[in-house]
Amino acid sequence: MGRKHYIGWDVGAWSCKKNSKSCDALVVLDEIGKLIGKPFRNSLKEALNEPEDTLDFISKLLKYCEVEPTISEEDEFILAIDTPLGYPEAFIHLITSYTHTTSTIDNYSKNPYLFRQTEQFIFDNALKTEQGKKVRPLSAINDMIGAQSTKGIHVISKFAPQIEETGVWTDGKYLKIIEAYPTLNRKTLKSHIDKLGNLHPDVLDAYNCACVAYLFDRERSALAEPYAFIPKKEGWIWYITNSFSKLPLPV
Repeated sequence: MGRKHYIGWDVGAWSCKKNSKSCDALVVLDEIGKLIGKPFRNSLKEALNEPEDTLDFISKLLKYCEVEPTISEEDEFILAIDTPLGYPEAFIHLITSYTHTTSTIDNYSKNPYLFRQTEQFIFDNALKTEQGKKVRPLSAINDMIGAQSTKGIHVISKFAPQIEETGVWTDGKYLKIIEAYPTLNRKTLKSHIDKLGNLHPDVLDAYNCACVAYLFDRERSALAEPYAFIPKKEGWIWYITNSFSKLPLPV
């Protein structure tokens, strides 16, 4: 029987080494949800450019976190990424075929060029942060995270190009990729995050993502599921909505 690992990636700028304030961060959890190896915060440049296949890519991520990189035929990995892994369908139509939306654009949170259906869903449900403030989902187009988004989509296209279902990409064997948004989970994961101590916020967000990857596999009922009308290519933000029992504290 193979092992399962759950990887969280908080995405930094393309040129992390030139911008130390925007670095990539990685955290790996084992099959029972325990943090293993060592959290990584630096540049994933080599992992993005050098691997020729999915196995090599996963192996490099594990090496960054000082986790045994040898992968067997039965191993499975779920990677949760903190960046938009799709763009609004209306925006794609606009820039590729100059086809404009027929909707009236008079509501910021409903602007189909700026926000995907998954982001509009978050607006509609008035989700709150741990401080009780209403969550404002970020737009890859409007909020200066387009560069990070292209990194995430680059990884999908290179190492997990198949859409298994809405919000889930895969290579068909070893790797599944989903999108997470740590802001939505901090309140629910507070006791887990507090146990990690004084780590860099990027690392804490990567851990947050890894927890979502774990729950996606082990207790998916704890996460918000995409509706049937969500365009598959837009993707879906997986976040914690219900209590869960299968995620141990990271000690």
